[in-house]
Amino acid sequence: DEVDIKGDQVRDQYREAMVDATTDSGIPLKSVYTQDDVRDLDLERELGLPGEFPFTRGHHPLMYRGKLWNIRQITGLSTPQENNRRMRLQLEEGAGALTYHPDGITLYGMEPDQPGSAGKLGRTGVISNRLADVERSLAGLPLDEVSICPGCTTPLISQSILLAAKKRGYDVSRFRLVDGWGPIWLPMGYISLKNMTLVNGKPSTFAKWGFDFWEYLLRNMPKAVIYYFDGPTAFDGGANAVQEAAFILSSRDAVLREMASRGLDLNEVAAVLSPTISLGRDFFENIAKIRALRRVWAKTLRDDFGVTNPKALPLRLHANVMGSLCTVQQPRVNLVRVAVAALSGVLSGVSGLQLAAFDEAFATPSEDALLLAIRSNQVLRYESGVGRVADPLGGSYFLESLTSKIEDEIVSLHRDMDERGGWLKLLDNGWVHDEMKKNSWEMSRQVENGERVVVGVNRFQIPPEEDVVPEVFEPEDEHVDEYVAEYVRWRENRPIAGVKAALDGLVQAANSGESLVEPVNRALEAEATFAEIIGTFRQVDGLEWDWAGERKYPF
Repeated sequence: DEVDIKGDQVRDQYREAMVDATTDSGIPLKSVYTQDDVRDLDLERELGLPGEFPFTRGHHPLMYRGKLWNIRQITGLSTPQENNRRMRLQLEEGAGALTYHPDGITLYGMEPDQPGSAGKLGRTGVISNRLADVERSLAGLPLDEVSICPGCTTPLISQSILLAAKKRGYDVSRFRLVDGWGPIWLPMGYISLKNMTLVNGKPSTFAKWGFDFWEYLLRNMPKAVIYYFDGPTAFDGGANAVQEAAFILSSRDAVLREMASRGLDLNEVAAVLSPTISLGRDFFENIAKIRALRRVWAKTLRDDFGVTNPKALPLRLHANVMGSLCTVQQPRVNLVRVAVAALSGVLSGVSGLQLAAFDEAFATPSEDALLLAIRSNQVLRYESGVGRVADPLGGSYFLESLTSKIEDEIVSLHRDMDERGGWLKLLDNGWVHDEMKKNSWEMSRQVENGERVVVGVNRFQIPPEEDVVPEVFEPEDEHVDEYVAEYVRWRENRPIAGVKAALDGLVQAANSGESLVEPVNRALEAEATFAEIIGTFRQVDGLEWDWAGERKYPF
């Protein structure tokens, strides 16, 4: 029988008013903004023009008339062969850049045939345990044209990409590699990876290796970009807009100081630093956060580090519409959430945009969901008209007031972090995690008590049996089993003496203080596995060979 609709329910919804008067970061908002709210702002000095200091309005004078934002979707799928197929699909459908994401087993430096790897291979990324796996993932791709960003705990994927390209005859010196080395930020989201950055309060061998690789890029690959910090990991961990921006600045300072200690010119270093930033559900806070961060980035580089390079002062940001924005309940609604967040990214002038697929709350996106994410980007590019004018919301009383308020809070927190000892110390002593946890708990409380409405979760629910469950991607067990069997045969038939000699060379290089880039290249070419290289460096730092404690040194 049909249930009668209650009149008071209709009346209440008809008369409902906005009651949430703060941004998602807790910044109080007025009901309306006027010229009085920007009277104390020197708009000419604080805004300028796009491509001019302090770059509030954008990093380039022409903005999207000069170059549209990159469409970069994450790729990390099952076996290397499946990953290659997915990468090809993305490029064929209009993506111009790729993010190569290995699975968790690779991130933790585990072997695919050890007990702790069972059921996890290829689930959250592509199985990548050796140079040959990366070669298979990249087979047939135009490596000199496509920008590839590996997301990894170490430079293993990046170095493997360069070795694979050299094998195919490419001159890698002009590559647009975007290196996403993780120890400067990954422990923020994965506390179990803490020893990847510091061991007993001192920089780990992994940290030195990562900095060695960045120094190599700076000296040898002028078109390479250093993606040194992942704001979305902070966002997923609970950081609000102000914290995420301050973390981006504090970690940047750590990178600059390390590179300066190596004799590198900070005018050149800062020009290739490009963090990612999250796009959450608060439309205007997203825009204000990005505009404020660009302003603080330019001011602090100039005033704190003496950077004057016109290519370094404008911050180029890649933005991610977060998978954590998506819900399992009523997943088709995620299409709207993602589109709204993506629009905020374009209006704020980001240089790259990655959109979560609507089924990302379930698993690795299906091909249909991935295609919709690319198409959403393309609708914004070619149909919406929002990219025709640089900073189209610039001058809005509300947006300029909010941008300045967020800027003040970013500056205050950034200064406080510096006084507390800086990024690496705060990451090591748990301060960063504690601050994110406070926000995470508060957001969860607001959802649970209904203060923060999440459509389909705490309002406008439908029974689970009436909801849509998208087709969830699962790596085919037989393909994974075939990979593991082939991998074990390959490992047993390697020239083992050469592998051991290469790993011994890593120990010698680590203990001598020399750059670890070429010793790692030699180990990869000698057919050492990623897990063996990671295990070797763990032992150098006095840690057990295997993060999971399941394997011992095998030689």
